[in-house]
Amino acid sequence: MNIIYQDKRVIAISKPAGIETIQLAEKLSNDIISLHPIHRLDKDTTGVLLLAKNEETKNEIQAQFQNRTIKKIYQTICTGKTPDAFIVEGFIARDPKRKKPFIFSFLPSKTMRGKWRHSKSQFTKIKDLAYKNNPLCQLEAEISTGRTHQIRVHLLNQGFPVLGDKVYHNKNSKKIASFLKAKGQMLHSEKLTFFNSETKQNQTIVAPLPDDFVRILNLLKT
Repeated sequence: MNIIYQDKRVIAISKPAGIETIQLAEKLSNDIISLHPIHRLDKDTTGVLLLAKNEETKNEIQAQFQNRTIKKIYQTICTGKTPDAFIVEGFIARDPKRKKPFIFSFLPSKTMRGKWRHSKSQFTKIKDLAYKNNPLCQLEAEISTGRTHQIRVHLLNQGFPVLGDKVYHNKNSKKIASFLKAKGQMLHSEKLTFFNSETKQNQTIVAPLPDDFVRILNLLKT
């Protein structure tokens, strides 16, 4: 894993797929310093992960997340032909039937009142892609809220599941991911902007696309 930014108070990692945020923080901590996760990425999501070097910094930047002043930009490859730009806004809750970890609804059902959490994602198409006449798209996603599995749940609801997602998929996306030998889900936290009190200005951290994401982009014709 690569350190992509560091100062006296924070460290930013380009998180690889296949490791939980807490495990990664523990792995990087040592006898001199204990790192505190400020936010989380799904186990198989790659990209910018911000860790604090002390509790004060953790609480300070977490307040920015809670106040929604942090800007978070993701890149993803999804199956299907999406509009050029679209917004998904609704409610996410744990699936009571346990078919999937989370489910989406535009209007919360009364039977689960109080368990639904508001969510909003904005998607912009980067380019159209295709594999053997199957349409795919490379998208940029900006999230206004940070619900667990949010982008993945939103895209599945719209009929455009993230390529390589082993949970929120359909038959076609699963088939294409198998053909392309995707090692994981094509969802990457590309940019994160926060106010850095060390430098007294907004700080944007960028994580380059992982190798498997780039490999698959190269396999897909435009």
